[in-house]
Amino acid sequence: MDTNTADSGSTEGFGLQVRRMRGLDQASADALLRAEILQTGCSRLSLKGIDSAVTTLARLRHYMIARVSARSIDALWPRDRLASKYRCMYVFINRGDITVTGSTTSHVDTGVCVVRPGSTAVGLSATEAFDVLVFSFDYRDAGLTDADFRSPSIEAHRRSPRSPTSTVRENTLHGPFFLFLAALLDTTPDHDEDTVGPTVQILRSIAHTLTSQDFPQNEDPLIGALVDVVERRLGEPHLTVGEIARELGVTRRTLERVCSSAGVTVGALLMRARATRAKEMLVGASDLSMAEIAESAGFGSVDSMRYAMKRLYGSTPSRIRNEC
Repeated sequence: MDTNTADSGSTEGFGLQVRRMRGLDQASADALLRAEILQTGCSRLSLKGIDSAVTTLARLRHYMIARVSARSIDALWPRDRLASKYRCMYVFINRGDITVTGSTTSHVDTGVCVVRPGSTAVGLSATEAFDVLVFSFDYRDAGLTDADFRSPSIEAHRRSPRSPTSTVRENTLHGPFFLFLAALLDTTPDHDEDTVGPTVQILRSIAHTLTSQDFPQNEDPLIGALVDVVERRLGEPHLTVGEIARELGVTRRTLERVCSSAGVTVGALLMRARATRAKEMLVGASDLSMAEIAESAGFGSVDSMRYAMKRLYGSTPSRIRNEC
């Protein structure tokens, strides 16, 4: 194992650590991901094909940047530590296709997904070679609150949840952040407070900017309330637009007008939310039948689920389950 480590633990108030590792063995990779990247403690977590893995890691106070390349990954972040619920994690996909599941996960752009603060478990899996950059931070240090992560931008609901042939470099919104963070990892740091302090300030600014663009607070409040209702009631197969409007305290016409202004429909939001729930169960609940998954996700039938999965993911439920 080839390891290069720099540590500035002697700098009061700052912690700077950069590690570059190649050819990690299984135990070392597991320990690295648990302790440094996901901060999970003891949990189910493993990398397969680890002999080809390359990892670069930088930690600066409450901020972490990691670049991981490997043949495959099967990981679970249980978020069973108290501090875990305060962490937000961005996953920038540079090559390959990695699936990130969990109720606090949002696919906000091509090649980008974000795990919002919370306590529900998060899964990461890939069956083929991949290269990702992870940016994780404690939102309290960034001066953010729970309200800043209330609902992802409605733009996220218009994008495909999974773009296997597209990477973060191909979008103009998040690509520059990926390139800057990747360059920061490739830079040998100075270990004094004069250098580390400004770097932390830059990372804090990046956390703010990413959050404000992906979880904007200036959308019509009705959209955020609609997303909340859809996510809470998606398991009801006969849920109608009229019922949702009544729960929101508005007329159906008002709801449809606001959605039209945002470029989305209630039906599309429901389909996407149900398809996302179904995929999570296909990946993590192998003991459930297709009919049980369709019912739990709110689809009226297996055929309806198959249609939605084919449209949004370009694949059938059976194929998605077999691939995972």
